[in-house]
Amino acid sequence: MEKERVSNLRNGDEDSFRSLYDSFHQRVYAFIFHYVKDKDESEELLQKVFLKVWEKREHLDPAKSFSSFLLTLSKNLVIDHFRQVKSRQALAKEYNSRMKLADYSTENTVIFNETEAFAQSAISSLPPKRGQIYKLNRFDGMSYSEIAEKLGISKNTVEVHMVKAIKALREEYKSHYRTGS
Repeated sequence: MEKERVSNLRNGDEDSFRSLYDSFHQRVYAFIFHYVKDKDESEELLQKVFLKVWEKREHLDPAKSFSSFLLTLSKNLVIDHFRQVKSRQALAKEYNSRMKLADYSTENTVIFNETEAFAQSAISSLPPKRGQIYKLNRFDGMSYSEIAEKLGISKNTVEVHMVKAIKALREEYKSHYRTGS
């Protein structure tokens, strides 16, 4: 009887398909549910199993066990299901990781911008000549000798201005971050 229904199914007989579905769907569902442990997912996989049966009907061999074919098809779909679940979990983990990095990146950008604004303010509060010398050294990468030559002052004067600038900036930094401003 089963071989005849499979043979008729191969030829596109919908009644034979319904009959095979009615005969096997509970066993297939139980097999799937045993592994998946979720009613909705199991029902969805059950529908996929029988959709595959319909799609592959022309390749069915009535001489072979239809039950074994269903079991193999079900097992493969359960394995695919778990691969997809694992893949979705990995994607979710990656997404969460990237979102945390974005949060940190945003936080770091805010901190950097605040620190840069503080530094610019502190440097601009230096006496003009001292601020100019500090910027030429730290931002333009000029040596003390180059600065001295450019400004027409002694190298020793440049060193004195740099020492005083660094000391003033250090004090400004300490007082700013000690008070939490």
